[in-house]
Amino acid sequence: MRRPKATTGGQAPAGTTARTWVLGLLLVAFGAAVLAWGASPLKAGLRDALRRELVDMDSPIRGTADVIYVLGGGVRSTRSHLKRAAALYHQGVSKKILYFHRDGDTVRDWGLGRVISRDAWVVRQLVDLGVPVSDTEAVPVMEGFWGTYSEAEAVALLLAKRNQKSLVLVTSPHHTKRVRQSFAYFFQGQGVSILVGGSDDKAYLRELLMEHVKLRVYSLFLLRG
Repeated sequence: MRRPKATTGGQAPAGTTARTWVLGLLLVAFGAAVLAWGASPLKAGLRDALRRELVDMDSPIRGTADVIYVLGGGVRSTRSHLKRAAALYHQGVSKKILYFHRDGDTVRDWGLGRVISRDAWVVRQLVDLGVPVSDTEAVPVMEGFWGTYSEAEAVALLLAKRNQKSLVLVTSPHHTKRVRQSFAYFFQGQGVSILVGGSDDKAYLRELLMEHVKLRVYSLFLLRG
């Protein structure tokens, strides 16, 4: 699939880009110092500032969409995402839930007392939440260092092949801005409606700092040209 141009409406001047990058690095350095030596009020203030930068959700989610796509993640976050996706399914937003698939991924299912494939675990979670197996589907995503970028490309290819024009994305709240930017990049010019819903997944300060860095890297290097 040909990678479209970014949806920023024009490249930022070189000086602006450099200043933005420097400010981002300074914020990360400050965050690292706060993590190491900061008092609780400082940490709380930094968390609030990072959340304001990173969160970009549509709330509430209304209307209908062709599909709901659940972004990949760890067991804790994925469980939260699946609960939100199932709630949207029962709300009537969509009758199809797609989820991230990567070959070889496994999860320990404590209910079964053994390790099973991630796909089987996801489907078990959704079935427990009242979603029929027939309304779930795995989306194969190529192995890659930039996970969200690869997911956006895979989902864009799938929807283009099926001529589907709307989707709801479900991920962690602090991940929503990067998810929206990544999917908008690959769907540019296709007339696809994208809504982004956040699960109830919580993030520690170190996770917010890492997401801040990833957002900068995506904006400056991956989602350009």
